[in-house]
Amino acid sequence: MAWRPFALVYESYNYAQGPGPKRAKTWYQNWFLHVCDSLHEWLLPRLTYYLLGLSVILLHKDALAPKTVLDWRNKGVRVMAWTVNSPIEKQYLAKILKITYLTDTFTGESTTHFSY
Repeated sequence: MAWRPFALVYESYNYAQGPGPKRAKTWYQNWFLHVCDSLHEWLLPRLTYYLLGLSVILLHKDALAPKTVLDWRNKGVRVMAWTVNSPIEKQYLAKILKITYLTDTFTGESTTHFSY
């Protein structure tokens, strides 16, 4: 399962730039999507993962924190990050948080996992 902040409300999300364009055209649709997003975010670590039998969760790189990774690990769920293209972010995720990631580029790969 993949998750990112505001997945239902906005078409895209980037921590530095903020959320992208809204999906809904009216205020009440937008409000409804906000409620659904909040409910989904609350239920995911409490009930949804258990009902679905998740063994892996794919989290947006901008939604990761050490506590989040630890909480999922304590539930027996492996955490992966997406989409990580910055060499510094790759090193942080691999060496500090010790999680795998999905990427669109190999930039910085040799310095991330190998020590020559």
